Amino acid sequence: MEKQENIKEHFYVQKKLYPDFFGKRSDKEMYEAQYAKFSQNQDLKDMLIFTKNAKLVHHRRAQEPETFDNLMIIRDKLVKD
Repeated sequence: MEKQENIKEHFYVQKKLYPDFFGKRSDKEMYEAQYAKFSQNQDLKDMLIFTKNAKLVHHRRAQEPETFDNLMIIRDKLVKD
């Protein structure tokens, strides 16, 4: 329980310090970071391209699956380049 409280406190502090980060800014920065990661590392680029047209989904226990739209957009961009 203490760990969960620490996580909540961490996000509260982060949100207070960087109020514009959670939202469009974080989405943009995450996209840019992921694009840099996959475009600069040939092994990761090949692995992402190898997924072809698969729907990329992240599964977490006791939560709804999250579709990784940004990774699919990055994959399409890397294929075209």
